[in-house]
Amino acid sequence: MAEAVDVVVVGCGYAGAMAAIAAADAGARVLVLEKAPRPGGISICSAGGVRIAADAGLALAYLEATCGGRTPGDVLAVLARGMTGLAEDLRALAAPVGAEVAVRAAPGNYPLPGTATFGFATIEAIPGFDPATAYPDVRGGRAGALLFRVLEAAMAARPAITLCCATPVARLVVESDAEIDREDVRIEREAVDLLTDAMDRGVKLDHYAVRMILTIVKVNNEFERISDCAVNIAERIDAFMGLDTEMPPKFHMMANSVIGIMQTTITALETMDTVAAQLVLASDDATEAFKDAILRDTEQQLVHGEHSVDYAFALRTVAVNLAVALARLA
Repeated sequence: MAEAVDVVVVGCGYAGAMAAIAAADAGARVLVLEKAPRPGGISICSAGGVRIAADAGLALAYLEATCGGRTPGDVLAVLARGMTGLAEDLRALAAPVGAEVAVRAAPGNYPLPGTATFGFATIEAIPGFDPATAYPDVRGGRAGALLFRVLEAAMAARPAITLCCATPVARLVVESDAEIDREDVRIEREAVDLLTDAMDRGVKLDHYAVRMILTIVKVNNEFERISDCAVNIAERIDAFMGLDTEMPPKFHMMANSVIGIMQTTITALETMDTVAAQLVLASDDATEAFKDAILRDTEQQLVHGEHSVDYAFALRTVAVNLAVALARLA
């Protein structure tokens, strides 16, 4: 496809579909890339409940309590405001297909400030639509499939959105590595120029300023090496395509942990949050334990003929690179 677009969305579950719809409504040309033969991701198998809130202030108080300072306040504020309008947004998306939207109060999962402001919005029915017939491979809640049908219809109704299934995008990770390398070199060069210029002008930098500049260079180098790990993982994706077996549950837990820790690391650096930094440091042992368990299980499955050598090697490469990436963060 040689067509130019404004926004590329990777993955077509609830989040990907809503991102594409929002971008299209804002005037963007959107390309949605989904690796599976059909859209829906794991969202389509969910219970289909959309978390809503009656009061943005109370919702924000709850979100701040649950996040414990690890997520920027402005991000949580946007989420809280968005939750107060979600029910109406869902009704607007549901109207063209005649879907029935139900709203009910449902407090947050934890007894924290603001918990009573929450509720759920769900799609109860769509005239003439049977999820079991439309999505015969889906094993999940009926409401989850109904909700995805509303989003799928909304995307189809927007000419600015192009959906491409069976289109894995691991190649984009590999191709972007050169750009990250160039940015790494640029930042290091600018840091050297900054320190050199300060010396030439006789500007006295205190130890904090010098330490901060050197820290930025060091952190940037580590992020570049983490991108190398991402490339190593992306280059093994072909080994997992077309397999009937699911990835091991321990792998999903490990991958999600590394992603969360990476986000916490960035937050810790941006806000100089020593508590968040300590959480990152403390997570290294748990990730190593995940990696060791995955490798041990894979070796046993290989011995018993449950997986091919290529699959086992690819899984080992992915697990090891996830652990290396986390070690770089710590």
